[in-house]
Amino acid sequence: MGPRRILVVDDDPEIRSLTRLVLEGEGYLVDEAVDGEAAVARALGGDLDLVLLDVNMPRMTGWETLRVLKADPLLSSLPVVMFTIKAEVRD
Repeated sequence: MGPRRILVVDDDPEIRSLTRLVLEGEGYLVDEAVDGEAAVARALGGDLDLVLLDVNMPRMTGWETLRVLKADPLLSSLPVVMFTIKAEVRD
């Protein structure tokens, strides 16, 4: 079995870039998607082992993206980890 492929989904290019750097440093193959629609399209292409999915994105939130992924019989067993980064101390 070769390296695992992870899809990083976030509308912030800096977060995608930093996440890619960390994961590739650990030996993972990394694909990126800028929003939920791109994530679903990429996931339908197959060959993914995990999706790291931002909760807060414009147009299609992480929760909406998760619902679409899990409703598709081809993608329903694909593991998804949800995350969010808050910049405010109060959050």
